[in-house]
Amino acid sequence: MFVVSLMALLVSALGQSADPYTAKLQAGDAKFVSGDQNGAVADYEAALADAQTPTQRALALGKKAMVLVQMRDYPTAREAADSALSTNGSIESVAEVTALQALAKCQLHEKDYPGALDSMSRAGELSGIEWAKPELAMIRGDAERGTGMFDAALASYRSILDMPEVSSGFRGVAWLNIGLTEQYGLKNGLNAKEAYVNAGELNPGLQAETEAHLAKIP
Repeated sequence: MFVVSLMALLVSALGQSADPYTAKLQAGDAKFVSGDQNGAVADYEAALADAQTPTQRALALGKKAMVLVQMRDYPTAREAADSALSTNGSIESVAEVTALQALAKCQLHEKDYPGALDSMSRAGELSGIEWAKPELAMIRGDAERGTGMFDAALASYRSILDMPEVSSGFRGVAWLNIGLTEQYGLKNGLNAKEAYVNAGELNPGLQAETEAHLAKIP
């Protein structure tokens, strides 16, 4: 998923040198990308112990929260995200947006769609977060779909298709969500079929899921 590729960008966004904190953060990124989620959490916790600034502390907590979301440990992820956002002192956008993404994903799991929208609004006000905009748009669309704001959800998902440097796999997920919104929200089977075809072509890993939904369209 797109969020995995983001993990490696966050340290460089801070412009830090290869100090012990950064080395542990980067080790966590590498383990997360390789699928070693438990190892990634351990490295982020080790980085947290070496954190010297509010931003460093918040970023380590935010990254830990993102991995825990992937592990579906939402209570612990929510705790880490809340801790990141309540860090004493000002924190840079790179750390705040990471924590807000994790928080919003927890809120989606809790079906707190207004809360997730609020988190995304906060994230959207931050500067220097262009690299995070595709993920923010996806989360916002999910929250809008959850509240029945189907036209707004479609606009959020479609905005991803026009964003540069978005992987084909992530575009496929956007098309999948467009299809879900059309089929189950707006009851438009024809538009849903087109979206599912696009999703499967861009992201073959979604083929089984799109076929299952297509089978339900008359």
